[in-house]
Amino acid sequence: MRFLAFFAAAFALSVPMVSFAQKTPKFPVEKYTLENGLQVVLSQDKTLPIVGVVVAYHVGSRNEVKTRTGFAHLFEHLMFQGSANVPKAGHFKFIENAGGEFQGTTRSEITTYEDQVPAEKLPLALWLEADRMKSLAVNATNFKNQKDVVKEEKRLRLDNVAYALANAKLQSLSYTNFSNQHLPIGSMEDLDAVDLAYVQSFYKAYYKPNNAVLVVTGDFDIPVVKDLIIKHFGSIAKGEDPPKTDTTEPAQVKQRSATVTDPFATVPGIFMAWEAPGIKSPDMEPTELLMQMVFAQDAKRAAAEIGAGENWILSISAGLDAQTGPSRALLSLIHRPDVKRKTLVDEVFVQLDRVKEELPSKEEVENVKREFLAAKYRSDVEPLVQRALGLAEYSLQYGDPSEYYKSFERYAAVTPEQIQAVAKKYFKKESSSILYVRGKDQKEEDEE
Repeated sequence: MRFLAFFAAAFALSVPMVSFAQKTPKFPVEKYTLENGLQVVLSQDKTLPIVGVVVAYHVGSRNEVKTRTGFAHLFEHLMFQGSANVPKAGHFKFIENAGGEFQGTTRSEITTYEDQVPAEKLPLALWLEADRMKSLAVNATNFKNQKDVVKEEKRLRLDNVAYALANAKLQSLSYTNFSNQHLPIGSMEDLDAVDLAYVQSFYKAYYKPNNAVLVVTGDFDIPVVKDLIIKHFGSIAKGEDPPKTDTTEPAQVKQRSATVTDPFATVPGIFMAWEAPGIKSPDMEPTELLMQMVFAQDAKRAAAEIGAGENWILSISAGLDAQTGPSRALLSLIHRPDVKRKTLVDEVFVQLDRVKEELPSKEEVENVKREFLAAKYRSDVEPLVQRALGLAEYSLQYGDPSEYYKSFERYAAVTPEQIQAVAKKYFKKESSSILYVRGKDQKEEDEE
């Protein structure tokens, strides 16, 4: 769900720095539910005349079964292909002509549709989202052309990009339950194998008000927006409860590893995963800060110390993929071809063992928290649509959108003892999975 921000340039936005004392975003949150089951979250902020609108559906790749993958992601595309009152690609034109921005994202457990528009265009954004929730054009023509679009997306973003398929292979390696093993983009063979009736049944099962949340953030009047929501969403029929998916994973008791050759990679890489706490666990925040402290690009620990300053590592990134269900802590290292992969993996565990054996100093932890929270505030709270995304995630995955803002307080309260405890609890060799990626010209004898 979240990945740590190691590339400071990505957050070099023209927004004020947040002080560490501002641990919790101070914005109101109101949640209520319409008669048709649609959850509604309102978070008012009149600082700028802008609104963020997010509709999130509780469906993702984990709701898919064998031979039927990629459909949540397919609908990310289909949702822009028109509805009863909106022509094909009309959503793009309406939002762009209004001076706004839009996006869709498919994840393991949720799919989100995001609009950011000037405040006076809020009625337009709500009308557009309601129309496609109520009457999406799921027909043979749209199915075929968007299936072709998805195939091209996969070719451009995964099949022909260095290290891109490593995430898919690591996910398959680190999980054993099929529901957790595949990426949202799914299998092109699966998309080709089904008929329109299956696509329509998928839409009917998941894309309905009682399986969704609507979030509005920014500059609006609460009574007015409530009336608009009733006007546009209130008449949409409630559907049956969506089918349940078993995503449980047995505890990993033995390290897993595999090696693949990437024809687009010029240098080798190591991709690692550990069993990790989910979004509802009190261990989530300490684990994310541990990853930041040890493995961030500018960290004083691993990035600087692995290789003793000899530039063994060309790039390093890490993150916590925290879900409602099984979750993983992730690490990737792109390294020099002359550095033995076993040496690097051993060094990773040396850095983790240091945390287990030596309590991190309070000063180091405070510095990590300060930098992490400042970056998180700029990236996840300052942009209204990102704020709405966070509230949507916590509404569907946590059960309480206000916990999104409170999570900042939990990060700020993390202690060195908590970080050491999660290092001992989760970061064991036997609960890790390692994918070694060979560069296109690398020989097997160069690896060990």
